[in-house]
Amino acid sequence: MRNFKGERMDLAVANKISLSHHLQRYLFCLDFLPVGLVLDAACGSGYGSYLIARNKDCSVVGIDISKEAIDYAQTNFQLPRLSFDNQNVMSTGYSDDHFDAIVSFETLEHLEYPEEAVLEFLRVLKPGGVFIASVPDFDTNIGAGHPNPFHFNEMKLNQFKEMLSSKFANVDIFYQESEHVKENQGFVRFLKKNIPYFLKFFLKKISTKFVNVDPDYLNGVSKGTIDVVRSVDVMNYSPEKRYFWLAVCRK
Repeated sequence: MRNFKGERMDLAVANKISLSHHLQRYLFCLDFLPVGLVLDAACGSGYGSYLIARNKDCSVVGIDISKEAIDYAQTNFQLPRLSFDNQNVMSTGYSDDHFDAIVSFETLEHLEYPEEAVLEFLRVLKPGGVFIASVPDFDTNIGAGHPNPFHFNEMKLNQFKEMLSSKFANVDIFYQESEHVKENQGFVRFLKKNIPYFLKFFLKKISTKFVNVDPDYLNGVSKGTIDVVRSVDVMNYSPEKRYFWLAVCRK
C-alpha cells in the first residue's frame, strides 16, 4: 500500500486526523442509505466500503480505477456482502438503474470533467435512488492559498449545488469542518505558506499521529464517536478551518 500514488491514503501509517475526516463522511451517509445495493465509487483501498457493509443492512460494491487499490481491498477488507471491482467512474460498465444508492467522497475534484462522472452515476442509479458526494470547498482550500496539485476542480458551494440540482430531483447540502494539525501555531502556519506542497505534506506527516487501518481498527469505529457534519443553514466560515461540501441527492 505504501506505493500508492497521489493522495491515496497509506493505510499502514494513516494520518489519524485525515483518516477521521474520511470516516466521518462514511458514517454520515449511513442514515441516508436504503437497504439494497450500494456503489462506493472511487473507493480507494476499500476501508469506507467495508465500513458501510459492516454497519448497514445492504450489499456494497467498491470500484476504483487503480488495480493496486482494488487488489489491496479484496485482500484486506472481506465481508459476505462486500465486493470490489476495477472500474472507471467515468464509465462504470454497469447497466442502467442498477444501484439503489451511490456514494463518492472526495472524487469529483480529481476529475477533469466531473459533470460527466455525475451523469454516469445518474445513469446507473435506480429511480428514487440516493447519491451522496463530497468535495473540498474552493474558498477555504485553493482559494485561501492551499493549492493541491492532485485537484483538477475545486468548487464553490453554488457551483457544486447547481451541477447536482440540474440533474437530481432533490439536493440537500451539508458541510464538514476540517481541523488541520497545529495550524494555530504561527511558525507552522508561516512554513505552510512559504514551502512547496511536498514539504507541506511532510510537515503534516511528522506532526501527526498515525494508525494502522485494518478491519480490527474499523470494527471499533461507530457513528456515535464522530459528528462534525452539519446543515449548511448554520454555516459560519472561519479562516482557521477548511470545509468540505456534502450533498445528499435523490433521483
